[in-house]
Amino acid sequence: PEWAAIEQAIQKSQTWDAALWQTLARCPVITAYSDGGAPIRDPGGPAGVGVIVVGKDLLTAPAWPASGRERVRLELSAHIPARFVLPATSQARAELAGVLAALAVLWHLGARGWRATTATVWSDSRWVVECANRRWQRRTPPDLWRLYGAVEAALRPVLAHGVTVAWVQGHAGYGYNAVADDLATRAALEFDAARYKRYRAAQAATGSEMPGPPALARFGLGAATAPPPALAPPTLPHPAPPRVWIQDAHYTLVVYAPGDQADAWYQLWTRDGRSLQARVPATRQTGPAEERTLTVAVRALLWRIRAAGRRPQDYTLDVYRVEAPADLAPTRALLEQFKAVAQQRVPAPEIAAVFATVAGREPLPSASRPAPKVPAKIG
Repeated sequence: PEWAAIEQAIQKSQTWDAALWQTLARCPVITAYSDGGAPIRDPGGPAGVGVIVVGKDLLTAPAWPASGRERVRLELSAHIPARFVLPATSQARAELAGVLAALAVLWHLGARGWRATTATVWSDSRWVVECANRRWQRRTPPDLWRLYGAVEAALRPVLAHGVTVAWVQGHAGYGYNAVADDLATRAALEFDAARYKRYRAAQAATGSEMPGPPALARFGLGAATAPPPALAPPTLPHPAPPRVWIQDAHYTLVVYAPGDQADAWYQLWTRDGRSLQARVPATRQTGPAEERTLTVAVRALLWRIRAAGRRPQDYTLDVYRVEAPADLAPTRALLEQFKAVAQQRVPAPEIAAVFATVAGREPLPSASRPAPKVPAKIG
């Protein structure tokens, strides 16, 4: 989803500001400043990325900011809709997506004939910078780091010595970084000027860059103002009809975890037949895979109920699974929030039948998908 938002923003920018892109492609020195954020709810809230790409005539000193006369400046921002199912939107994903957006801009400039020895992308996320420079391992989120590697490889013919990703202190008044932060914040708030003004007021009132839920609620920016995607009618043909599973409970949950090293799935139905099917990517965490999948699914359901202004203790839940309940404390604490929960063991073939078609038609993006070939995607 982050990559799709970045691609869309770049395509619009190239259409609307074609002359600016051409001027930028003739600049011998390019420096980019990126930021990203999920200011309303983290994880699971709407996010945004902002990028400033500055083209200069001449680099005369290595000090930051890179010296040289500014010839042109491109401002780019993209809204990322809220997503709670894995991989959920988050502050960390948005920060990394900001750097990805900067690299994508450089690749598009290369497609226009731009070549350089190197280019610098500045970010105020030390985590992203350390991972980008491979001083830390690129583990989470795996889907975005795979994309990062693909874009990085695609840039090798464009930049002889590759891209330099460097850290700049955030929220310290550095001009370009402050503009990137502003773009990312506006994008996360869907470019709504009134919401943006209220968010800045909440920051001023608390003296904090991240005001927190109570302050945001006072200014009309609580988590409920960023509604989650609604449960939609089923989009996949399920070999096992919903009526086989749905009984009298308000919600019915089927959990499928074929193995510790494989992706897992869960299917959620409401009593009236609305449904949601989601993938839970494989992780290196220890513990029963089915129990981990159940925890993810129940957390998502609890969040949806609360986001709609309702109480979990008013609802019942039926859970179908292959293994006997492990009765682990974290899962038990989640299930105890419902009015009543019934867990029932079902033979593995019956559970697997619910998800028999997902290999051919995947309803949601997955962190386990292979990274796209960048030239084919953004060319």
